[in-house]
Amino acid sequence: METTLPKEHSLGDRAIANLARALDETAASYKFLWTLAILEEVEKTGETVISTGKLASIMLRKSVVPINRFKLNFGFHDRAAERLKNLASMISLDTGEIRPDLDTVAGRRKVDENVHRIQKEMLQKVPHRWLQPFFDQEKPLNPTRTESVVRRAITQFAEKAYETREPPPYKLGDGVICLHPLWRDYFKRNASIIRGWCLWRWAHYLRTRNPNIPSIVNKIGFPESRGQWQQEQKFWQMVIERAPRKVRCLYSKNVLDPANFHLDHYIPWSFIGHNRPWNIAPVTQEANVKKGDKLPHHKYFPDFLSLQKQAIRTWKKHAPGRFAPIVEAYRVDLQLTKSQLVQPTPFGVALKRTMLPIIETAKNNDFESGWRYR
Repeated sequence: METTLPKEHSLGDRAIANLARALDETAASYKFLWTLAILEEVEKTGETVISTGKLASIMLRKSVVPINRFKLNFGFHDRAAERLKNLASMISLDTGEIRPDLDTVAGRRKVDENVHRIQKEMLQKVPHRWLQPFFDQEKPLNPTRTESVVRRAITQFAEKAYETREPPPYKLGDGVICLHPLWRDYFKRNASIIRGWCLWRWAHYLRTRNPNIPSIVNKIGFPESRGQWQQEQKFWQMVIERAPRKVRCLYSKNVLDPANFHLDHYIPWSFIGHNRPWNIAPVTQEANVKKGDKLPHHKYFPDFLSLQKQAIRTWKKHAPGRFAPIVEAYRVDLQLTKSQLVQPTPFGVALKRTMLPIIETAKNNDFESGWRYR
């Protein structure tokens, strides 16, 4: 259900209705990022005068991981995406630091040029277009007007209305926006609700442009915790301890120690966005770190399948009264009866039917595939 924006007596119902329309008719993700950036800066500083460059930096930061790690398409008119991909080859997504081999004057200049171009792209239309619902009744905003005319008109309207009883959220200055104090207070007081509304709208927008990517909400601002893995760790510890054959790391083939192993998402979490047990396998720490967000080479899938079958057989023999949520997730997601769950052939067919199309979809969404342990 869509979040309803809180009412505000000092602003009036029409002003809040106009705010609700600020994210309509968008051909890229910039309006959503702009809204989130304003909220972040208001919460952080409470200032009314905010640099558009600062807001663009926040927008850039919020874009890097969804585009470069999760491979999301931000929209047909998002020309900054390719530049972001280029930027990702120059800096660390984790630390934001320039790669050591590029940490030179020329390298830093190249990074700065890319950042400047991306920020310029992000700010080309959004600061004035975001305000358009507040001035839709004004004649100069008809579709035949050029962008420069629309920008100039909205800038003038916002300046004129800023001191009235129905002010817009901000007026545009030279490289800054000037938030109206009433709107600044409204944003700060209701930041969590407005953020939820914005993320919900953005997720809905992205789903139409990324129909084959699951769990989009987890990739733009509602990240699902990977959890402490307590039940999963205990489940696989039981399997490693009780399995009739020694359990080996799926990738390195080293024998696993039940007191020291890691859990890996066979299809990367950054694509699949959940912790369902049928996509998880025990591995060594080294293998887990090396694999990262890559798709394994197809040669590992038969062993993954055998490992999953072995886990279910071991559970059935040694711990049938335990791990009910984990086992139920297998049964429900793979669409198996209780008897089919413990039969190797139906289980294997169901696991292939579930995973192979997801693997192909991840490949088609630019996730690196064919990874091998070396």
